[in-house]
Amino acid sequence: MSESSRFGRFVQQLRQREVPRVLLVYLGAAWVIIEVADLVFPRLGFPDWMVTAVIGSAALGAPLAIAFAWMYDLTATGVRRTVSGEVGDEAAPWLSARSVIAAGLLVAAGVAIGFVARPRPTGSSPTGIAGSAIAVLPFANLSANPDSTLHLSDGFHRELVMQMNRIGLEARSRASVMRFRGTDESLESIARALRVRYVIDGSVTFSGDVARIVTGLVDVAADLSLWDESYDLELTAADIFETQSAIARRVAGELRRELSVEAIARLDEHPTGSLEAWELVQLGVHLWQSRGDSAGLVASRDAFRRAIEIDSMYADPHVGVVLTTSLLGQGYIPFEDEVDQLRAAGLRALALDPAARLDAGPSIQSLLAFHQVLADWDFEDARAELDLLLATGQDPGPFFFLLSGLGEHDRAIDLQSGRIEAVPGAPFFVIYRGEVEYQARRFADALTDAREASRLARAAAPEARLAPREAQARLLAGQALVQLGRIDEGLAELRALVDDGVPGARAEVVWALGYAGRDEEALAEYAVLQAAIDDGVRIGTMSEVRALIGVGDLDLAIARLERAAANHNAVTISLGQHPDFDPLRDRPRFTALLDRVGVPESARYRP
Repeated sequence: MSESSRFGRFVQQLRQREVPRVLLVYLGAAWVIIEVADLVFPRLGFPDWMVTAVIGSAALGAPLAIAFAWMYDLTATGVRRTVSGEVGDEAAPWLSARSVIAAGLLVAAGVAIGFVARPRPTGSSPTGIAGSAIAVLPFANLSANPDSTLHLSDGFHRELVMQMNRIGLEARSRASVMRFRGTDESLESIARALRVRYVIDGSVTFSGDVARIVTGLVDVAADLSLWDESYDLELTAADIFETQSAIARRVAGELRRELSVEAIARLDEHPTGSLEAWELVQLGVHLWQSRGDSAGLVASRDAFRRAIEIDSMYADPHVGVVLTTSLLGQGYIPFEDEVDQLRAAGLRALALDPAARLDAGPSIQSLLAFHQVLADWDFEDARAELDLLLATGQDPGPFFFLLSGLGEHDRAIDLQSGRIEAVPGAPFFVIYRGEVEYQARRFADALTDAREASRLARAAAPEARLAPREAQARLLAGQALVQLGRIDEGLAELRALVDDGVPGARAEVVWALGYAGRDEEALAEYAVLQAAIDDGVRIGTMSEVRALIGVGDLDLAIARLERAAANHNAVTISLGQHPDFDPLRDRPRFTALLDRVGVPESARYRP
């Protein structure tokens, strides 16, 4: 018998034994089963691999269905084995109308289940909200004494947001969502503002040694509550981390996100076994973010250092030491005395967890690279470090300041604009862009950003008399107004901050009065400022230098900058470009300072 005859006989056998019909109906039924598993399993809390197992079982079952159809007949009297000799010459039709209709109905049912019941993770919606990003709103603290546990509820929320981002769930940063704490705005309005589709809301209640977390996930575009859950836990580090992981897993399941092996491993990690160390880190972050003065930064660093004493293997407090030391080095402490400790803490954090960071703060890699530049004053190496950070997907951290100091203002502004886009609603990124615009002498743009940052900071901390970021933004607004020639408006803004007790605000008033040529008033305000400094009030180097310029003591202003350079203070990065240093530029001593720091000729502004 020829090969073609054998093949034809085989095809005839398939048709007579109704194998195509069985296979078609099997595929339709398998489709429905897979769709149901894909929808239901995540909501039951089943792991992702179970859906994969169902798909694999369906694939393996197809050959078995074919074999069954070949070997057996389904008759009115039951299942019986097919006898080869019973196969006649008449071939059965390939498909019957009944089998086609049955398979079609099964496939249609599977498609309907998938389309109607499953949340749509991407694309537009009838409400105009698009995308698959998540906003985790600040958790309400329902404890009997919420003020004493605010840093803990905020810490749980902050770390939950970071946990979700680490496993690829694209959650908006805490800095973006803080302006919606306690808001009366609708979820749709919040989702539009943050450009997200999904919103997580919740509350935390602390009572003695236990806590209750109540939270839920809403698909705002579909106006659908996907799940609500409460978690009762002991106040232990293990329970805190396990609850955060359980919530993150549930969100991933509801949004049908496949988690990588690395993400699953990350969910199983416990950064510390010490509740006390964890609480100290949350206190340190709270002090850093809620107080902008040197005393707050020192208290924050002390909290991080105590956490390290309790658990030296916990990466987060090492990050906190680097961050607070970096901020204190901007004029509040002799930075040269601290740089070795900063590097040691940074290298330790990298060894423990290279991905460790606090909220939306810069990465350890960018901080270490930036402070290496400060230590060496190697501006060309700085560009290479920045390019490396960007090429490897690292946050550029404070490098945008350095770019602006080198006169590359457009690139610096673009970097900050990208961060604003990635973290919408975060006031400090807007402030920093405004400060770069100020250094670039784009004072109108700086004023616009200062006003916006002030609004965002006020919304993020409505209960505060004056939030640190709001004070920083209003200082920038006052300075920009003065540079724009709107002296009275600028002075009114700065004097209001003096009344609010903002450290350094009086120094800015002195500078503004000197800028306006009101020398006697400037000297009178400077005498008050100097008395406050003598009484222990600490202001940053930049404010001190501005005040000295305001009263015309240019030699002492340069002396303060020389001291800052000796301490490797970040202020000196701006020597070549900052407009407030323009009165010093024709002084040989100032030129010598630029030479000593190594500011390139191309980065030296010439009026």
